[in-house]
Amino acid sequence: MEFLSPEGLRLDGRRPTELRRTSVDLGVLPQADGSAWVEAGNTRVLAAVFGPYVLPGSRSGGVGGADLRCEVSTAAFSTGKG
Repeated sequence: MEFLSPEGLRLDGRRPTELRRTSVDLGVLPQADGSAWVEAGNTRVLAAVFGPYVLPGSRSGGVGGADLRCEVSTAAFSTGKG
């Protein structure tokens, strides 16, 4: 598969050294403690942070320790697998 045209451009018209157009909006989810909407080309990501909270059964239990729990969700149409 060819990644560059005979003119040296990518399929979307960018030169090899050019980045995709990007944008970031902060605080997009008022119910979250922190959130961001990030776009780079056709890729769009919504990230949210809730907490910190003390969790029942947490191993940290005191000063100097913490548990980090992450949930990642992907829209079924966005993976390219089908």
